[in-house]
Amino acid sequence: MGLVIVIGIIIVIILLITFLLFWYELSKPPPEGGSPYRLPNGLEIQHWQAGETDFLYTEIWGSESAYSRGGLIFRPGALILDVGANIGMFSLFAGEKCGGSARIVSFEPIPTTYSVLQANAKAANTRSAGSLNITAINAGLSSTPATVVFEHHPHFSVWSTSDASFAESRLKRIIDDIPRALDSNPSWLVRVCFPRILARALASLVLRRKVGLTENVPVKLVTLSSVLDDLQLGEQDIDFLKIDVEGHELDVLKGIRSDHWSRVQQTALEVENFKFRDEVISILEGHGFRTSWFASERERNPGVHSEVRRRLIRAPIPSRFPLLIHSRIFSRIHDMSRFAWFMD
Repeated sequence: MGLVIVIGIIIVIILLITFLLFWYELSKPPPEGGSPYRLPNGLEIQHWQAGETDFLYTEIWGSESAYSRGGLIFRPGALILDVGANIGMFSLFAGEKCGGSARIVSFEPIPTTYSVLQANAKAANTRSAGSLNITAINAGLSSTPATVVFEHHPHFSVWSTSDASFAESRLKRIIDDIPRALDSNPSWLVRVCFPRILARALASLVLRRKVGLTENVPVKLVTLSSVLDDLQLGEQDIDFLKIDVEGHELDVLKGIRSDHWSRVQQTALEVENFKFRDEVISILEGHGFRTSWFASERERNPGVHSEVRRRLIRAPIPSRFPLLIHSRIFSRIHDMSRFAWFMD
């Protein structure tokens, strides 16, 4: 018993030190255009904070990434749309998966985050010597053109959104789920020795005082179809449409005209609000997609309440390739069936 107590104290001390280091990392003001960072795969990029970049790397390049599931196809010369690009991690991933040859259009509404996306796009284009063309656009996508105010999270930019009520409910769910995530941790030492009250208190402090800190930023919104028209891409097949827009998935989908929907071959999107999941599925299947989805955080932490149970939906539409949608709240080829990943 005494040994367990000693081990428990050591674990708490290690976690407290980790917490302090994370707090310090978040306290450093990010420079315009970001700072240099080497990803685990050796790629040199510009970024904001290591914690956020590591999170994005795992989500996009990791073995459990939604983009590694469901037979999604990345081919050389593909046209890819990255909606909600942040600093461009998915754009870089997609370019790599296409063998360094693709046309990628990346959308990021927050100006400071866009400056990093722009830097990464320029560097990637230079490295490829012309075979990769990433176009960074400083705008968000919606159902109609508008200028709105976003709650920008300078210490965790992937959370930025214009829906304040959604942001608050997401924060509360995550804080409540911290103890449950510990209960499903693979290490018995963590499950037995780390106090749940302390875990919740530290999580609440970090999330509310740092990660959840916001500043109001005016943002330009346009429709996806208007951009395709402006770039003269409306007649090309869209090989892959990726959407990760923190609760605004429906608005993005409603900004796509029917003549452009017929061009979309694959899509993968993250649905942050469960009450919109069925409507998203209805829109996709109405445009000929077969859909499947999974709750990514629930798969990793079965005890959390932020995720619904995993479920697959496959509508037999023989003319198109399936779609996978994944949902994370804690956190497609011609003459074939179109494919979509849905992330809940």
